[in-house]
Amino acid sequence: MLRIVVDTNLWIRALLGGPITLPILEAWYARRFTVIVSQALIDELNDVWQRPRLCRRIEAEDAERLLEQL
Repeated sequence: MLRIVVDTNLWIRALLGGPITLPILEAWYARRFTVIVSQALIDELNDVWQRPRLCRRIEAEDAERLLEQL
């Protein structure tokens, strides 16, 4: 199985509902690849989504669910 690292920027775009990231999410949910993460990436994602300009547009539940899945 393919293993990939997804950049924080792509996860943020996914949380914002970006159409470009939809195929990536669908492939992940279909288990076509395994996501490789580090604690540093999770910490960065958690920090970035809570920035004022983003947290107004990102549902906290969605971000927390993604962090749990990772």
